[in-house]
Amino acid sequence: MYRITIITILFFNLSSPILAKTPFVGKVILNVESPDTKGDIELYVGKKGIRADMNLIYQGNSSPMLSSFLALNNKTQTAYLLNHNSKSYSRLNFSQSAKLSRFNSKLNPYTVKTIGHETISSYKCLHVQAIRKKTTVDLWFSKDVLDFNVFRKLQKSTLKFINPSLASALEKAGIEGFPIKIVQKNVFGEKLISTVKDIKKQRVPASMFQIPESYSETQSLQSKY
Repeated sequence: MYRITIITILFFNLSSPILAKTPFVGKVILNVESPDTKGDIELYVGKKGIRADMNLIYQGNSSPMLSSFLALNNKTQTAYLLNHNSKSYSRLNFSQSAKLSRFNSKLNPYTVKTIGHETISSYKCLHVQAIRKKTTVDLWFSKDVLDFNVFRKLQKSTLKFINPSLASALEKAGIEGFPIKIVQKNVFGEKLISTVKDIKKQRVPASMFQIPESYSETQSLQSKY
């Protein structure tokens, strides 16, 4: 069964070249659906960093789990996961995710192949497929708005959605842009689908990348694995 614990989809090397013609600043809304999870993710890309606000309902729950992921544009290798239901936050260490990615790449590597050019939601996309032992991931990348660096950060933020080594495999294959659509299928045929619903250029205030003073720090999720 799929259960999204941090994010999407839907990213760590901030010094890498920007692949889009100009850096995007604004908001991207993604819809996420799987057999046991559904909801929306609002992704904010600003000068201070990247924020993903997740409004997801898990199977067996009537109310959504409200959380946010923060990755700041600085030299630290730490991001933050905010739980708005419990008013708490935990730290995520990117260097630890990188070590996990390298280990998983050797143990269970992805094979990436190009399917062809297609149009998804009016965006010209390159359809690629990443396959490994128990998982097949189809991704439709567009270079029109967002760059691959955003996708890389999101992938490095999660331990249970799509393996962090996916971004490395795609980068090695020369893939550019941001996925407008992702379809991940496991060995049981269950699918997790992420689709961009809307992209809007807008101001993203610096206050969105601050942790509320009333929130208390909890144990990092990474220390549990």
